[in-house]
Amino acid sequence: AAVADDETGVFWLCLEDFMRVFDRVYACRIFPRSKPRAVVYGEWDASSAGGCLNYACSWRQNPQFVLYLPRESRVFVAITQPPLLGSIGERDYLSIGVC
Repeated sequence: AAVADDETGVFWLCLEDFMRVFDRVYACRIFPRSKPRAVVYGEWDASSAGGCLNYACSWRQNPQFVLYLPRESRVFVAITQPPLLGSIGERDYLSIGVC
């Protein structure tokens, strides 16, 4: 059970309860506004889902993005799926591959 620490909303949750409720943990890195950034939205649908490299005839249909950098840089890429409802064992997340 969760134990409230104070009025700020901070609370403690034992590991067993956490694992029963959540199936993923995301560690986010917040970048300063001064850093250059680009956000690209896209999606796979019936016409653009070509599968993985095992599908030689269709994988090239997958959305593709090219990143040009003017100099050597560190790059962070996040690929996400919308949250799905239902219990953890019933969720049907799709696999995501990056080449």
